[in-house]
This record gives sequence, structure tokens and C-alpha cells, in this order.
Amino acid sequence: MATWPWPRVINPHFEEIKAVSDAWFRNLKAFSPKSQKSFERADLCMFRLSTAGLRFLRSVGNLAPFGALAYPHASKEHLRTGCDLIYVGFVVDEYTEVENAEVTREMIGIGIDALNNPHKPRPEGEVIFGEVVRQFWALPIKTASPTSQRHFVRHFTDYLHGVLTQPADRDVGLCRGIEDYLVVRRDNIGAQAAFVCLHLGVDFEDDVYYHPVIVELSGYVADMVLVDNDMCS
Repeated sequence: MATWPWPRVINPHFEEIKAVSDAWFRNLKAFSPKSQKSFERADLCMFRLSTAGLRFLRSVGNLAPFGALAYPHASKEHLRTGCDLIYVGFVVDEYTEVENAEVTREMIGIGIDALNNPHKPRPEGEVIFGEVVRQFWALPIKTASPTSQRHFVRHFTDYLHGVLTQPADRDVGLCRGIEDYLVVRRDNIGAQAAFVCLHLGVDFEDDVYYHPVIVELSGYVADMVLVDNDMCS
């Protein structure tokens, strides 16, 4: 990345939106007080990396505010979606990485139901994951274009289904080869859903959004994200 030709730009709304996003997630109480404190120290609105990756980057003194850099020209509303999505991704990781495939499948179903029914109250006693997804998606649908909403729901659903491969592999002790690993990782890294936050205010029709060149380029960017992230992790 030393010769990356494009200059970095940080969204001017970052500090304001970071405070709002942090407060939203803190009020959800998705983590124990100890874990919440650790997550806040990691400053997750700024970074889309694993905790291990954050420790590595801190050790070499190279911290990049990902949320503000990834969406440098986004409006306040859409930057908020990008920051909130980072929190949601960490909830998915933290809740599923300690469960088997059966329990994870149930949680994934709850998340998908909440995504498709953001105005429906979640059942009493349900795992907090459903309410996290519900509240997250209830906000951007107020300002996002119809097509971007459709694209996000599709990609986020693919992401959740992709996450299920990890506990399924753990349950049987499967260690994938590189090519097979990359195939499943392209879904469970969640990059395509994050890309939608770049155009929440734009109506990209399907013949544009799914144009073969755009799909191919998006795939390359997703590979850059997952390889960089997983090497740091």
C-alpha cells in the first residue's frame, strides 16, 4: 500500500457521529461492562479491523480512522450507518465465534428476521442480537434510496449466511485450503454490505449495480479488505 496513489480524506462529521454511534451501542448493553470498556478503548467507529489487528497497528503506530476514511464524503446520516455497521459486525463476531453451528443458525435467523422487519418489536427474552440489527436498520431506511436498501439487505443476508460456515467448520474440525477459504471468506467478511454505505443516497438500478465490470471490481476490493484484515488478525 506504500504506493497507493489516492490521498486519504477524513469525513468532517466524524467526531460528531462517532459520539452518537458510541452512545447508541453503549445503551444496547450487548456486552458486559468489562467487554464494553475494552471495545470503547478500541474506538471501533474508527476501525474496521479485528481486536488483534488493532493491537498490531497500535504497536507499529499506524492507526487509520477507517469509518471516516471509508466514507469521507458521506452525509451525517449515512456516515452514522457506516459507523453503526462496524459495531453490528463486531456483535456478530463476538456472539457467533463462541457458539456451535446449531446455535449460530438460530441467531442468524433472528438477525435476518430483524433486518426484514425493522419496525417489529423483538420477542421478550430473545438474544440481544436481534434488537441490535433491528435498531441498526430502522435508522438508515429513513434516508437511504430504495435500491440501496434492497442491495444492502441482500448483501447483509449473504454475510450472515456466510458467517454460519465458520462454526460449521469448527464443529467438524475442517481446515480449508486457500482457494476454498477465500470463496467463503468473501461472504463472511461483510465487505459487500459495507460498500453499500458508499451510495445510500443514490438510486443505482440493477443493470448498473450488477454490471459485470462493477461486480468484478467489487470482488477485487473485497479481496483486498479480507486479505489485509486477516493478515493483521
